[in-house]
Amino acid sequence: MDTPFGNFPSDADLASFNPRTTRPCCTPDDFKWDPRLGPRSPWNKAVAEVFAADFMASHQGLQSTKKEVVDQWLTHTTYLQRVYKDQHKSNVQRTLLTQKHRQQERHRSVGTYLRRHSVVTELIAQTDPAALKFIEALGVQSMSSDESDHEAGRGQPTYLIRQKSWRSPALVAWLRVLDCLHLFMRYNGGYLASQGGWPHFRRQSDRMSGKPAVKRLPLACYAVSAIEDPFERNFIEPLSVPVNLVHPERISTYVVVGKTYLLLLTRFD
Repeated sequence: MDTPFGNFPSDADLASFNPRTTRPCCTPDDFKWDPRLGPRSPWNKAVAEVFAADFMASHQGLQSTKKEVVDQWLTHTTYLQRVYKDQHKSNVQRTLLTQKHRQQERHRSVGTYLRRHSVVTELIAQTDPAALKFIEALGVQSMSSDESDHEAGRGQPTYLIRQKSWRSPALVAWLRVLDCLHLFMRYNGGYLASQGGWPHFRRQSDRMSGKPAVKRLPLACYAVSAIEDPFERNFIEPLSVPVNLVHPERISTYVVVGKTYLLLLTRFD
């Protein structure tokens, strides 16, 4: 069978099904998982028992209990049910869902920008006034976007960072120091949580953002690959003006103190 959505139980199958009997709801050769029902509905739980029994019979010596196999199957079918529902959404529903995801993504990017702006204002601007103008020039559009990788709907979501290939390593490092400083400020320098939720977990991925580079930033902000092509360079219009992408020594001290504990726990990028 090429698709898991091709052999649904009939109305008669569902009507005659009694979960309190030992009679199986289907067989391995006539497998009838139903994505229209909840993954843990009586019918689909009975289907899970059929799957687990056949799987264990086909994998002698398996170091898992039948309950563990059933639980893994139920987790997998939770994801499959989402796929099924997505496939049967109307074009209007898909458009609305895409718009919602984009709004959520932009909301997270705005939050990242505001956190970094706050750090620059409170910790850096007094000794490096140009830093405030620089973070404002970067704007929300220079912040990395992300997307949830929360397929099965269990536990806490992990957000995969979409890298901006146009940003130079020096700019990325400068921004990440701001993130570490935000956490240090948030935990009052002693790792004691202030009000507000814990930042969501973001991790690197090989996914790239499809958004174009922010134009007319200082040359040091751009990766070599982003401006080596004459056409791209003319489009981006990098500015031949100096910019300081090295934080002051006292800021680096904060980072060294807090980085080991905090930056390993979470990162915003």
